[in-house]
Amino acid sequence: MKKVTEVIDSIRGGVFSNDLAAQFKSLVQRVQESGKKGVITIQLTLSPSGKDNRVMQVLPKATLKMPPAPETDDPGTFYAQFGELHRDDPNQRSLFVKEGAKEDGLVADGRSPAEQPVRAVAEREERASSGPVA
Repeated sequence: MKKVTEVIDSIRGGVFSNDLAAQFKSLVQRVQESGKKGVITIQLTLSPSGKDNRVMQVLPKATLKMPPAPETDDPGTFYAQFGELHRDDPNQRSLFVKEGAKEDGLVADGRSPAEQPVRAVAEREERASSGPVA
């Protein structure tokens, strides 16, 4: 008697087995990503036919129950101050920023974004680009 795996490999010339392997791989990947369980169900429906029921029709079916995709979106945490939203806490200084580097339209001079309003920075840049005042 043939093993059931040999029968599955021979159904539809191996196409069912290849499709099953691809579905299994995607299920394993999703389970790994989500950390939740998934289920693959293989169903083989056998139907007798022919004289004395010597011929069997085998109808394969594979169903997947995938775990939900992991949420990859940034939760969108912001700090609110003076009616504006900031990605960084406006009351906390930035670390590891070079002196004079620009970050979100602000001059990174060691002060927190709340301590240096964007308008003042824009005005300072405008004055610097227009040259010395006579």
